[in-house]
Amino acid sequence: MPARKHRQLVSHVLGWTMFGASAILLLGSVGAGAITYENAYTDRIFPGVRIGPIAVGGLPKSESTARVQLALDAYLGQGIPYVLDGRVVTINPVVIAPQDPDLTYRLIEVDVPKLVDSAFGLGRRSSLVAAWTERARGALRDDLAIPITATVDRTRLEEALALLSRVGGELL
Repeated sequence: MPARKHRQLVSHVLGWTMFGASAILLLGSVGAGAITYENAYTDRIFPGVRIGPIAVGGLPKSESTARVQLALDAYLGQGIPYVLDGRVVTINPVVIAPQDPDLTYRLIEVDVPKLVDSAFGLGRRSSLVAAWTERARGALRDDLAIPITATVDRTRLEEALALLSRVGGELL
């Protein structure tokens, strides 16, 4: 084999070897980074996740639960505005029975632990593609939101509204 062809062959083999080694190194680095990222958030919610308007990304479940509960308590503590005969009255979402505190009930219930579990599940899908799509979207765009859902005790709310209309909003 002539020397020139030999040098071309060696150059060709060496080029493909370097390309292959670089590709393996790149894939290994991406894999190591992915594992490190996943391990960093083993017991925390991935970045970019919100429950309603409340940012919970990067927090453990317990802190997320406390943060969301505090925000909801503050929001619901302002009462529920309701228009009665042209004027706005505010209904307390917790109806307190002064004679017997055991008879106290809530007109609106929010299952905060369930919301936090949903937030924690983002980026943890069984499909790797779906999981990494959510992780990347949350990290890059900060827009993964779990909507706040509530259960309204419709019967008791209607009773409270009927009572308010009978007494003209004087209970509040």
